[in-house]
Amino acid sequence: MGGNLSGQEWYDRNAEWYDELHGYYLDYPKIAGLMASRLPRGAKVLDAACGTASLSIELAKRGFKVTAFDLNESMMRVAKRKVSEAGVHVDLRKGDMTTDCFGSFDAVTCLFNAVCHLSPRQLQPALGNFSSQLSKGGLLFFDAFNADYFRLHAKKGRFIDCAHQSGDNFFVRFNDNKYDPGARVLHVNEEVYIQSIYWEKLHESRESYDMQLYSKPQLDSMLEKAGLRVLENFGNTLNLKPFLGDESLFIVTLCEKA
Repeated sequence: MGGNLSGQEWYDRNAEWYDELHGYYLDYPKIAGLMASRLPRGAKVLDAACGTASLSIELAKRGFKVTAFDLNESMMRVAKRKVSEAGVHVDLRKGDMTTDCFGSFDAVTCLFNAVCHLSPRQLQPALGNFSSQLSKGGLLFFDAFNADYFRLHAKKGRFIDCAHQSGDNFFVRFNDNKYDPGARVLHVNEEVYIQSIYWEKLHESRESYDMQLYSKPQLDSMLEKAGLRVLENFGNTLNLKPFLGDESLFIVTLCEKA
């Protein structure tokens, strides 16, 4: 693959504003509630590629014993600060989802398209790694961009992907993405502008990276190889509406270790 799937430079430059730029796509309390409906209080949960630990914090508030890790040090610094401010306990580690093991867990979560930073050759070992850390009947909950949706509905040309105010700052993000349906790769070209309401210096960031998209049959096959059985699919992580095939932007999957 010719592009950069990791996107690490983006996270380095935008970790402080990650929640404002992306956090509104997920309803963290609702997701934590879903896990609470399936798991007993005190269950051990691994939050993989945890980012700034927004979900980790909500899980800890629900009484789960949470271990969370991320590969990016800038994101982890923000995560440590947020966990401290929230007054909850989360065991934060640096790690790689494809190789690192942290123990035995009742559930693993991996959200906001983190798996889309992995090629199929990388994702299969990652799913196997998740499975190896799950107890029998343990749950895996993750999301990925839906390749079949992009095949039909990919936006063409430059568009505003985000524009809102949070606290004392305005946030605007432009995207000019290109989708390769053969490779199922989304070439992301992104511009981020952040301006204080007090008209301090404008923060600008431009990044280009690739994201690997997946179809539901492809994910189902990979999960089966990893010893995981799909329980339910949703169409997004905001309101957990049902998955509607090529009309759903995301494939959100809840599965269990067989």
